[in-house]
Amino acid sequence: MKLKGRVAIITGGARGLGKAFALRLAEEGARIAVADILDASAVKDEIVSKGGEALAIYTDVSEEESVGSMVRVVSEQFGRVDILVNDAPLRVVKGRYHRVDARYGARSRRRQYLRQCRRSRAHDHRSC
Repeated sequence: MKLKGRVAIITGGARGLGKAFALRLAEEGARIAVADILDASAVKDEIVSKGGEALAIYTDVSEEESVGSMVRVVSEQFGRVDILVNDAPLRVVKGRYHRVDARYGARSRRRQYLRQCRRSRAHDHRSC
């Protein structure tokens, strides 16, 4: 168990690659926070049924307040954040690439919030 005691946030962890990351990190002993706009309770339940620790948290990574709330919950429950797997997709507005509206750009910039949180906390030698 290489990751025993570590805490991982997996955005987009309710299915696909995010789910695979969550399950694999849990197998290695990490405590997992599955953050998604989809229901992630099945992933959480699977991890717990195998003896792991996990949370399922509704999180919209395009909304700064939602991300901040998720980080607070994870920090309160697990005390720290060591690993971030940012697998939540950004949904592109229908239409041609050159016609994508300003909302896409705003969501894209907001998605950087998680990365900025990790960088700033790492610089201070603290977790998010």
